[in-house]
Amino acid sequence: METANIHALPAEMLSHIFLFLDSPAPSDERLHDQPHAHMLKQPDLSAQNLKIISVVNKKWRATVLPLLFRNTICYLDQSDLSLVDLEQSNGPHSLTPLLSFIRDNSLTPYVKSLTLVVVKSTRVRSTNAGAVDSSRAGDNGYSPDPFGPLSRGGRERDMVFNEDSNWLWNLIFDLIDPLRFTIIASPRSLASLLARMLFLGDAWSFYQSHHVLSLSRNSKPAASPNEELGVASVQQETGLSASIAPRVTGQSSSTSAPVPPQARRIPCFLFTVRPWDALLLNEGSSTRVYKTYEYYHRRPPSMLGALLGAEEFPNDEPLIPSTIRDLSYVGIFPLSTHFNTLVQNLPRIDRLFVQLVPRNDILKDKKEMEHLDMDDLWAERNTSYSKIMPKLFDSSSSAGNWRYLQVFESGDAADRESWDMAVEYVGHFSTEWRVESEGVFVKRQQGEDENGANAMGASHAHGDGEDIEGGSGSDEDGPDGPGPVFFRGALHRFAFAGVTLLPLSSVWLYLQHTDP
Repeated sequence: METANIHALPAEMLSHIFLFLDSPAPSDERLHDQPHAHMLKQPDLSAQNLKIISVVNKKWRATVLPLLFRNTICYLDQSDLSLVDLEQSNGPHSLTPLLSFIRDNSLTPYVKSLTLVVVKSTRVRSTNAGAVDSSRAGDNGYSPDPFGPLSRGGRERDMVFNEDSNWLWNLIFDLIDPLRFTIIASPRSLASLLARMLFLGDAWSFYQSHHVLSLSRNSKPAASPNEELGVASVQQETGLSASIAPRVTGQSSSTSAPVPPQARRIPCFLFTVRPWDALLLNEGSSTRVYKTYEYYHRRPPSMLGALLGAEEFPNDEPLIPSTIRDLSYVGIFPLSTHFNTLVQNLPRIDRLFVQLVPRNDILKDKKEMEHLDMDDLWAERNTSYSKIMPKLFDSSSSAGNWRYLQVFESGDAADRESWDMAVEYVGHFSTEWRVESEGVFVKRQQGEDENGANAMGASHAHGDGEDIEGGSGSDEDGPDGPGPVFFRGALHRFAFAGVTLLPLSSVWLYLQHTDP
């Protein structure tokens, strides 16, 4: 009997076998975690199985490379984002080798997601004066600003970034056609990449080293990336300078009349270079600000207002395109005044996901929790949710784009007291809604039997029922007809991640008749 030899197996069979050694992409599971430069690194050695296989022999390497590069992470040196450096090279030092490798090994069709992690420069560089500047950022050190330390002088200041980063998006998307593109960077680096204004006056009090911006879509069009973008096929054949070199897209200061910085708006092609349909913004924890005096007057360094077009020039035009139908916002105990920016400027989307409470053990971290009042955290959480609910009860024009929202989901648990009150309300007054499970309200389909609508009881809903009382309390006629007020507009699903007893109940917020 002839002995089977694994080396004699065809590449297709080897690929199928190696697939069992693969693990889920970190970017599929951790984008809601506390952002930091190494949040996507695999701590488990078993995650290195495919890399180990790739060094066995050439055949195995060629077979496993498409699996290895399905979810690609690139650590981009901050200094490589400078146009001055770019003009002295054929592309960013950190990015060019990766893109060249993908091209040379024909891996372009296999890249499903690409993550850029912008890290503080550790490169020794010569200054204009001839001195040597060596900037180093320790892995454990706080480095919120790769461009230099922030002043705590107390004066408020905004910084407007006029750098045109569209060369970077062209550099990437001329070659790669990912379903998800993610940036992990400091707030200041992110503002620079998007060419928008960033408020830095209170940045020191939030102590946020990184934010996450992720764009995704469900499927690719039939056409190849180069056909979509009209890139000449000759670029694929002429080497690095043609296929990996950046293209100039913005106006050059040397060829056009100078424009006052305050009047110059740089378009950001990142949001339209692909038909993205989902966007996630993770701004991390704001717990540090609660340790400062009059924390409620603070303002975080954030791109939320720029994404929504909710601030002054150049942040007065939204970056979020009309193709985005799914918006996710993650912020751990954000100030309610900041969260209200999203509430008041919601784009026209079908689904909204929010998460305001941590999933990890940050609340058990003594160092993180010292010198702050826990009630302040939960009070801001409750106030943030209380700003959402009146919008969901209103289907008039005053509700803005909230009346078009179809699904509201939260990554947090609902307050038990508020939820029980909401379930009781639904049982007595609403014939259109039912409790699907613990923390979940769904709208009945036309003709759906009402029997058992509330049979699951108060122990099964997953929405912040607190919100129900906050928006109701009267039987006045509304846009959808007379009767008690409940969810209106296009909403058909309202879901929280279960129900729990909160340290600070939110019921009192919804028993008051206050304006949103």
